[in-house]
Amino acid sequence: MYPNRENARLLWYHDHAMGSTGRNVAAGLLGAYVIRDDYARSLNLPRGPYEIPLIITTMQVEPSGALSYTKDIGKEFYGNAVAVNGKLWPYGNVEPLKYRFRIVNASNARSYAMKLVDAAD
Repeated sequence: MYPNRENARLLWYHDHAMGSTGRNVAAGLLGAYVIRDDYARSLNLPRGPYEIPLIITTMQVEPSGALSYTKDIGKEFYGNAVAVNGKLWPYGNVEPLKYRFRIVNASNARSYAMKLVDAAD
C-alpha cells in the first residue's frame, strides 16, 4: 500500500519486470492517478471534464493490425504509431474554455513537440 502523502501531482505506474518493461508498457499495462491537496485546489485550475490526462505511448502496428514489439530488449523502441490513452489518432471535442492537460510520455524512446490544432482548418 502506498500512503500517497506527496504534494499534488500526477503519478503514473507500470510494470518493471526484467526484460519486459517496454513490451508491457507498449501493450498498455500502465496507468496514472492524480494526488490532490488544498494548495492545488486553491489555484482554481480547470478540473472535472476540463482536466484531461493524456498518456502517450509508442506502438508498432503491423499491416494485419496486430501489435508487435522488438525482441532486442537493449534496443530503443520507436514503433510506427502513437497512441494517446490507448487510442490511435484520438481527437476530442472541446468547448471554448480553459483546459488542463496532464501529460505523461510513456513512450520507450520518443520525445514529442506538442501542439493543439483545429481539425476544422
